[in-house]
Amino acid sequence: MSFTRDDVEQILAEIARFATDRIAAATARPEAALSPRALDELTQEAAELGLLTSSDAEEGFGLWSSADAAEGMALNIGLLQILGQANAGIAYHWHRLAIASVVARRLGVGLSEGALFIPTGHFGLAHGGLAKYLQTGATSAEEENAVSDWFDRREKSVIAFGPETWRQVLWPVWSGAGIAWRTDPRDMLDVTVRTKAHGFDELAAFEIRRGANSDDDGIITTEDSAQIYLRALKMDAIGLMAVAAGAARHTQSYAENYVAIRKQGGQLIGRHPAVQLAIGEIESACALAEGVLRKFERPIDDIDLGDVVASRIMLHPALRHAANQSMQSHGGIGYMRDTGPEKILRDENMLSMALGGMRAGALFVAAWRNAKA
Repeated sequence: MSFTRDDVEQILAEIARFATDRIAAATARPEAALSPRALDELTQEAAELGLLTSSDAEEGFGLWSSADAAEGMALNIGLLQILGQANAGIAYHWHRLAIASVVARRLGVGLSEGALFIPTGHFGLAHGGLAKYLQTGATSAEEENAVSDWFDRREKSVIAFGPETWRQVLWPVWSGAGIAWRTDPRDMLDVTVRTKAHGFDELAAFEIRRGANSDDDGIITTEDSAQIYLRALKMDAIGLMAVAAGAARHTQSYAENYVAIRKQGGQLIGRHPAVQLAIGEIESACALAEGVLRKFERPIDDIDLGDVVASRIMLHPALRHAANQSMQSHGGIGYMRDTGPEKILRDENMLSMALGGMRAGALFVAAWRNAKA
């Protein structure tokens, strides 16, 4: 589906109203986690609004439904910034849910409404063999063994975050000498509910692996399985940055509103140089995020995965620092969960690790560049 820039602005304005009236209102108390029922209700509202589309629906203006044109990418990035500003945990969940629908549509398979998308292996994104394979379609025997182990869904578990009601996973696997896909229902998986994660208070944490009795059939392979995975990785990394950028704007408003009313020694703390420095650094990080994301407002196939991962390595630490500065600007109460900035800092940490940590990303970028040379 094609969009004009005017279409994008109108859709973003409509979603901004929904984000303010429903998401932000439902999560206005940062110390009180959203209930599973309330999350499911919001997700259903998002689907009815067209923000989320099922795997068998026609492409529309929903998240990641259009990524083949600059306007579509501007829409995706803008939507996730708006959602991230309202609530980063919900935005993360809907972002991954949307990618699952897009991937399933490309594969020609149906998904249940409660599907988790798990794009990585059992740790990070560090394997040079994966970078080489995505660049050239080939791996050495040693690299293939490493990537095969990384994608091992039976012996190696992964940690995933989602609503308590999820019913299925969609994830890439290694089959033969290349990437394929599987959809596995929850009742055929070994699932352990983990303690609450560091952030994403709205979501539950699960340790997941294929069950001993799960069917070895069911591999989904198409001629462009690897290309689908490459596109999904780019969508995921760009989306995580967009959500993090939105969350940073949220914590910026916390800081600016607080320093405008809090006094110390009869003077507003916003007049103190140290506080002004913190506010300036928050704005600098937000401006950096806008510039980084703007360069990805072009067709997804024209975007280089190495550039995307490299951008994450630069951007996420800056946004984490901004969240920390917002918390520090509040003084001691910034550490209290009912204030707000503390939660956003935890969510920023989670977003930075969702596709592998920064060191893992740097190793991937180095391998990507070597394979590209």
